Amino acid sequence: MLGGGTGGVIAWVLAGPIAVLLVGAFLVSDGRRRGTGWYRPQEIAVWLLRGTIVASVLVVAFSSFLIANEIARGRWT
Repeated sequence: MLGGGTGGVIAWVLAGPIAVLLVGAFLVSDGRRRGTGWYRPQEIAVWLLRGTIVASVLVVAFSSFLIANEIARGRWT
């Protein structure tokens, strides 16, 4: 469907800047909650944050490979 370079660009945009913005929004929100007296740390939140970062790095690396492969083979204009 959207294979190769086009799919790579879409995946890169979703996994790169958008994931960074979502992680940043979570960290700001979590920082505000830590400042209140009612904060209780959630262990699952830490693991979800780590998983999101790892998944984002993997998808960005793979989509960068797809983009570079299409350009190197001259199939993507």
